[in-house]
Amino acid sequence: MRTDKPGPARPRPDSGGPFNARGDSPARLPSADSFSPSAHAPKIHDPAADRAPGHVSGRPAPPGVRLALYQPDIPGNAGNMLRTAAGLGVPVDLIGPLGFAFDDKRLKRAGMDYLKCADIVRHVSWEAFRQGLGARRLLLLTTRGETAYTEFRFRPGDVILMGRESEGASEHVRAAAQARLRIPLRPGLRSLNVAAAAAMVLGEALRQLDGFPP
Repeated sequence: MRTDKPGPARPRPDSGGPFNARGDSPARLPSADSFSPSAHAPKIHDPAADRAPGHVSGRPAPPGVRLALYQPDIPGNAGNMLRTAAGLGVPVDLIGPLGFAFDDKRLKRAGMDYLKCADIVRHVSWEAFRQGLGARRLLLLTTRGETAYTEFRFRPGDVILMGRESEGASEHVRAAAQARLRIPLRPGLRSLNVAAAAAMVLGEALRQLDGFPP
């Protein structure tokens, strides 16, 4: 899990265009109080839902969090995180440009048929992602985090951000986060695999918010 070490820019195979997993919807984050996790199929987010805070289709919105992947580099890791998110009903924001094509066979191999069940929104850039963030808290998971994730109080609507594997999260990304979380490790060990780290933190957030699927 390398989420904190910036490095030189390099060409990205996928420009991360603004469309969801099916390619038919503009990239947009629902409001902090109005998203509905999916366990069955990619969702098209209705901007009108933002005008009804706390409700989706007339029902109170369930507690939950989102997972955001900042310019992921390794398709196998991304596929694993998308599979985890699909199984837990957690929406995912893919922030481009990606380090691989979205139809990469390694992504599909890791995500398997779970990818079609994932609720994915793609963002062409960090700036595009930030514009849709609204009042949601952005929580960066980083080896240099000040707070252990087990000691953090999660809230409905929080966005858990994972940095890119090869270069981490740049300083402007770190500065944008309302909290920087870490996973406590044995002395001398640097980090965990990013997919394993995401699963651990998502599990704790969902536990606190009673957000696991029934």
